[in-house]
Amino acid sequence: MLEEFVGLGEWWLPSQPEVKLQGRLNFIPGKEVTLELNGSFYNSIFEEAGQPGEPIPAGQVADIWDETRGVALKFIRPEEIIILGTLDNNEDVTLYKCFGRVKNVKLIGGKSVLSFRARYIFRKIHFQNEEDVRFKSISSRYFHLEQWVGISGVRPFRSPDDNTVWISYKPPSDIQLAQIDGLDLSVTFSKTYFNPLPLALGATYYEGSVEQINYLTIYNPEGKPIDESINLLTHFRDLLSFAMSKSIPIVSVSGIVDVPKPKCSRQADGMYLEEEETQEAEVTILFGLWNNIKSSGDTFDPYDMLFLFDDTDGKLGEILQKWIEKKTDEYKPVFDLLLDTMYHSSLYLYHSFLNTIQALEAYCNSKKSKRHYKLKLEEIIEKNLKGISHLLPENFIGDLEDRKEFSKRASYTRNALTHYDNERYEKAAKGKELFSFLIP
Repeated sequence: MLEEFVGLGEWWLPSQPEVKLQGRLNFIPGKEVTLELNGSFYNSIFEEAGQPGEPIPAGQVADIWDETRGVALKFIRPEEIIILGTLDNNEDVTLYKCFGRVKNVKLIGGKSVLSFRARYIFRKIHFQNEEDVRFKSISSRYFHLEQWVGISGVRPFRSPDDNTVWISYKPPSDIQLAQIDGLDLSVTFSKTYFNPLPLALGATYYEGSVEQINYLTIYNPEGKPIDESINLLTHFRDLLSFAMSKSIPIVSVSGIVDVPKPKCSRQADGMYLEEEETQEAEVTILFGLWNNIKSSGDTFDPYDMLFLFDDTDGKLGEILQKWIEKKTDEYKPVFDLLLDTMYHSSLYLYHSFLNTIQALEAYCNSKKSKRHYKLKLEEIIEKNLKGISHLLPENFIGDLEDRKEFSKRASYTRNALTHYDNERYEKAAKGKELFSFLIP
């Protein structure tokens, strides 16, 4: 998962580099980025809530009344696109999309104490303005993605004559998925990096390891804002969780950006000329992400999965596009309820049941599903059960009376838990029976 991060350092605004404040940066996955400053970038902690001598405008909230000037004041809530910092270990940090508030009215050295929240932390770099925040690509690592994709470039060999063992690694070819709104998505594989110098100098190795890491990489040829890439990474995470039937978190996110670097070149007259050249830099990206929770079960069992990459028959990109379309449009309540249940395995059993049955209600109440769900169900049964019907028990789907009883019992339990009263609750499904509604 995205790891917790705490850093002490010095902070300033790009427009006021001479005003530097000490502060503490806190990042807890699942929560927002916070920066607690010992002081303020601003001369006052207040701004006027109206004009002197006039009533407070509708919708305005005053925190204090300045009797001397006869005007209502409110605490400032500044917004800063970028705040720059240098941590105590000399690491450069950029906070992006920040908004602040007065944490308390205590004064330190005559200046107010401010707390900022930020949408993103960019580690190992300073962006001076928003126009510079344009990543060429962003890559995200997910829990169990390697096993789910099931493609490996690691090859072990053993000599039949002795105990010699070789391990080779050649990164598999990238898997292009789709282009979505000008962003190109691919499953990529870690490259090989090896420094031959120690070996050439006669170094002795007593151990070695090779690890393949898979990523979802989003290439950004049009320089689109980072939010669009992060949204796609999150949608892909949700699809993986659905496919693997367990919560799959984002482990790490990094981006590639072009940065200017000084370069000295020797001229014909022997003088050196300092120029700038563009080089690629890798940036660690941190951001608050709700529901980025690892499943309580860390093992990977393909038999527990709804489907694997190989089952998509090369159409994972199309599936992802459809997933995003349905998840953000007509079936949004359905996805929200089901994913909430999946990401919070510690929910009470009756909460999981209610989420599931309410998701079913939301789906059935949508206009499109009312028109098509019956036809689609018949089509699914015809296509998928006809060829294997001889392998299934006679009561696989249940007879008519069983289905009526199941529907009636589930509906009664849903109403009993939603509109709670003692008499209904006593007759509602509980324990194993309630669990059976969720796990057929």
